[in-house]
Amino acid sequence: PQRPTQRSDIFPPSVLFHVIISGKCGYNCETNFPTDIDIKGGGKSGPPIYAAADGYISRVGVSPTGYGNVVYIVHPNGETTVYGHLDGFEKSIAEWVKQRQYSKKSFRVDLYPTKDDFPVNQGDLIGYLGNSGSSGGPHLHYEIRNKNNQPINIVREGVLKIMDNQKPSFFSVSLYECDTVGGVARYTKSKTSNAIKLSDGNYKISDSIFYTSRPHYFTYDVIDYKNGSSNTLGIYSMEQQIDSVINFSFAIDRLSFTTSRYVNSFTQFDENNKNRTHILRAYVSANNGLSTYRNVKSRGIIEAPTVEQQVRTTIEDDNGNRSEINFIVKPDTISYPLQTTDYGDKNLKVVTWNRDFSYSDSSMQVSIVSRSLFDNELLNFSVDTSTMIYQLGDPSIPLYKPLVLSVIADSTTQKLAKKALFVNSENKAVVRTKLNNNRLEGEISRFGDYRVVLDTIAPKITPQKVQNSELRFRVTDDLSGVASYQLLIDGEWALLEWDPKSSMMIHRIENSDTPKQRKVRVTVTDYCGNSSTSNTKPTF
Repeated sequence: PQRPTQRSDIFPPSVLFHVIISGKCGYNCETNFPTDIDIKGGGKSGPPIYAAADGYISRVGVSPTGYGNVVYIVHPNGETTVYGHLDGFEKSIAEWVKQRQYSKKSFRVDLYPTKDDFPVNQGDLIGYLGNSGSSGGPHLHYEIRNKNNQPINIVREGVLKIMDNQKPSFFSVSLYECDTVGGVARYTKSKTSNAIKLSDGNYKISDSIFYTSRPHYFTYDVIDYKNGSSNTLGIYSMEQQIDSVINFSFAIDRLSFTTSRYVNSFTQFDENNKNRTHILRAYVSANNGLSTYRNVKSRGIIEAPTVEQQVRTTIEDDNGNRSEINFIVKPDTISYPLQTTDYGDKNLKVVTWNRDFSYSDSSMQVSIVSRSLFDNELLNFSVDTSTMIYQLGDPSIPLYKPLVLSVIADSTTQKLAKKALFVNSENKAVVRTKLNNNRLEGEISRFGDYRVVLDTIAPKITPQKVQNSELRFRVTDDLSGVASYQLLIDGEWALLEWDPKSSMMIHRIENSDTPKQRKVRVTVTDYCGNSSTSNTKPTF
C-alpha cells in the first residue's frame, strides 16, 4: 500500500495483500498495551519470515518467555522492526547464536551483533514463524519502533494494509455513579444497558434512557474484528459527546513501554478481569500517564444532569471503520443510596494516590509508595489470625506499582526462609520473599489475600523416549517455578531448550554416524533452591 507522505519511503509501496491478524497495536484488557500486530501462520509453525526493509540486525534474543526467539532490524531512517516468537533463525544467524549459547553455557541469551555482522536487504530470510516464548499459538509478533524506541500503530499509519471492512461493535453501556465516602470518591455501577444494532450499522441502548442524580461516567463494552479472523481486538479511538460537545476522547497512535500498565486504568479493571470483557472507561484516573487522551473535560466525569442530555459516542478501528451509539440521560427524581461496602469497618484506610502510605499491626507491615494507585482509595488491611491470611486491599482495584508486605517469621519459617513464598489465595500466584531482621518481605503486584507457604518440593523430571533426533524431558514444579537447569552429555555441557508452555526441555541431537550409549544428566532447580537430577543412558 502507499505510505503516508510524512513517512520515509523505506518501506516501498507494494500490492495489496491479505494478512490475518490475531492481535494489534492498541490495548488488551489484562496487563498492558500491546505494541505490535500478531500475524497468524495458519495454525502451524514454519512459514519463512523476511526482512521488511534494508538494514542490519542489531539484536537477537532467545528466551523461554517474552518474545522467545526474536530479531531486531535497524533501518536507515532510524526505525527498528521487531520479529518475535520465531520458531528458529536463518541458518547463519542460528549458527552464530548457538556458538554464543555454548560460550555462555546458557539457553537464554540477549545478543547485540555489530552493524557489519548481519546486513540485510528487503526480502532476505531472517527466520521462521513460530510459537516460542510467551505465545498462545503460532504467529509472528511484528512491530515498528520509531527513532525514540516508541512503537507506532502499524495499520493506522499505512505500513501494513489489512483487509478490513468490519465496523467495531458495541455490546453494552454502563453508568457509574459517584459518591464521596470518608473524603474519597467512590464510583459504583448503577446500571448496564445492552447495545442494539440498527439497520444503518449504528447502535442504541435497549433501555433508551439512563436516569441519574449524581456525577457519573460511562463505560463501553466494545470489540473489533478483522476479515478472516475470529479474534477479538481493541479499537483505535473513541469520542464521547454530551449535547454535541466533546467531553472525552482518545486515539492510540504512539505507545511507550514505560506506561503500558496504565491499561489497568484505561479499561474497567474489575469487570474485565472477572468476565474477560473489553470494557473501556470514558474516565481518566488522577494517576494516569497515557498520552492517548484528547479533549477530556473534568477527567470525563459528567455532572448530575438537571435537564435531558443527548450522548453520542463514536468508536473507530485503525482502518477507519466507525460505529456510533446514541442515548439519553435524564435527571432522576429519586436519589438512591449507592450499594457499597460497610464503610464503618475500622480496618478501612484512606490511601492517597500521590502520597506514600504505611500500615502496621502486630503481625504485618504494608508500604505503598506514591503513585502506586490510580485514584484515592479506601482499602482494608487486616490479618485473619485463625488462618494467618493477610488481607491486602481489594483485588478489584489495580496497582500500578507493587506494595511491600512484611510479616513476622516464626522459628520454622526463619530456618527455612529461602523456601518461603507469599501465595495469593485466589489465583495461586507466588511472590518470592527475603528474610530481613526476622521478617519476611516481598513485593505484591496485586491486591488480595495472601499466606506464607514453604516450598520444599523439588521439580519433577520425566525423561521421554528419544525420537526425531531429540532428547526430551518433561519438567514440572508445584510452586515457585523453574529457576535454572543444566544438561550434561558424557560430562560436557549441552544446549537444552526450555518451553514452559509445554513443560518440555529439548536437546536437538546432531547427526552421528556411530550411535552409542551416552551418559545424560539433567539437573533442574526451582526458585526456592530445591533441585532434582535425572541420570539416563540413552543411545544416540
